[in-house]
Amino acid sequence: MNRYVFPAVCGLGLIGNVLSLGVLLRTRLRKSSYILLFALTFSDTLALIYPLDFTRLLLYYGSGVASIGWAFSEEGAYALYVINKILEFLTNLGGYCSTTLPVVIMVERCVAVFFPLKFNRLVTAKRAWIVVFCVYLFWLPWCLNAVFFTKFYYLRLSGINVGVPILSSYYLTNLNIIEICNKYFFASLASWVPVCLVVIGAVILGLKIKLSQRQRQKLVSPKTDVMKQSMHRTTRTLVSVSIVFAILYGYGFVTLLAVPIEASNDLLGIILRQSRFSATYLNSGINFVIYVAMNSKFRKSFLESLSWLRMCR
Repeated sequence: MNRYVFPAVCGLGLIGNVLSLGVLLRTRLRKSSYILLFALTFSDTLALIYPLDFTRLLLYYGSGVASIGWAFSEEGAYALYVINKILEFLTNLGGYCSTTLPVVIMVERCVAVFFPLKFNRLVTAKRAWIVVFCVYLFWLPWCLNAVFFTKFYYLRLSGINVGVPILSSYYLTNLNIIEICNKYFFASLASWVPVCLVVIGAVILGLKIKLSQRQRQKLVSPKTDVMKQSMHRTTRTLVSVSIVFAILYGYGFVTLLAVPIEASNDLLGIILRQSRFSATYLNSGINFVIYVAMNSKFRKSFLESLSWLRMCR
């Protein structure tokens, strides 16, 4: 899975995310919905880096002692270790932010649906950027902290010089504090907490939209009807992204409760662990499919981009 399946899935997802970012940039990100979709897609793109990290793939394709470290010169192995830590930091930052942004999207849609007349005044593009910045700023210290959990060590094993990452004294000294923070705080904020908030928000929005559709039948203004349709199209896209997140991350959380990491060495545990990783990577790589399927405006813009590329040839 780590050698072939995950890199293939993440590679396709990365291509889709890059296409999505290109289409979203064409909107010039003037609306909060576009900004949040752009931020989520960017975060998911960062989250897909880890399975494609060539420094890790060198380990997976190695054999013997080469599979636990980098069998190169000390300078070369250290350079690969540094690159690995940088990519790991970016992946962690993107992964954590991509669990928080669906909640932000759900809140933004709730404001749009419940306060349509005040929405443009309450939710501006500037405020959307500020919220995105705050999300990244919130997760930044923990992701930077994780960089120092290991250190580089160069040694000789079975007659081969190899550079390996080992647990640092900083991690071992603060093991209990780190485990408590991760298990009871950060892990919760990146798993069941956002899933529950997204599910609750989706139920509330669903009920509100049903009521709005009944009320819309009484309206006689075509202009108002078009505006309502546009709002519901945007809401459908954003909520679909959040619901897919809730389903895939919810599956991962449930399987983790069923088979904890420390008890996942049997066949069932291995299958559940691998499927949990698959769900996580699928969540980060499926944005493009959702945007094309749920938003006709996005689909039209994407097709126009393809036409423009053909004309450039």
